[in-house]
Amino acid sequence: MVFPLGISAQQRTEYNRKGDEAMKRQDYRDAKMWYEEGVSYCDTYSIDRLTEIWLKDESSRSSMRSLMSKCLNCLNVLGTEQDTTAIHQLILYYQKGIGTPVSDELAEYWTEKLEQARNQLLYVPSDEVASLEEKGERMKFFIGYQY
Repeated sequence: MVFPLGISAQQRTEYNRKGDEAMKRQDYRDAKMWYEEGVSYCDTYSIDRLTEIWLKDESSRSSMRSLMSKCLNCLNVLGTEQDTTAIHQLILYYQKGIGTPVSDELAEYWTEKLEQARNQLLYVPSDEVASLEEKGERMKFFIGYQY
């Protein structure tokens, strides 16, 4: 059972590694091909790199429209799950028209969702704080990071 999972993990990092090598050569066409494999897994690293290609290489945009639309779909799914990194990307996609027409309304919607997600992470109900102070326990914070 562990063996097939290991192969899957190796394959996922392999396409990003080869995509990174192509990016170093500034071979955006080759890099796009490798990162495209990651979009089928909604790999946020691949989506981020494809977004970078979109922003850097205007000549490749017409051939990337359907691919960036797939990226947008992945980001929407991740955004609805309160993934703040994906929400940042969604705001950029709607502001710049990446994989979709420019939409200030949707960019504003996701900006509000991002603010709500941040407030949820920072908010500790006052009754919980009082309860912790009575018990003499220190408050515990959870900080997340996604590459």
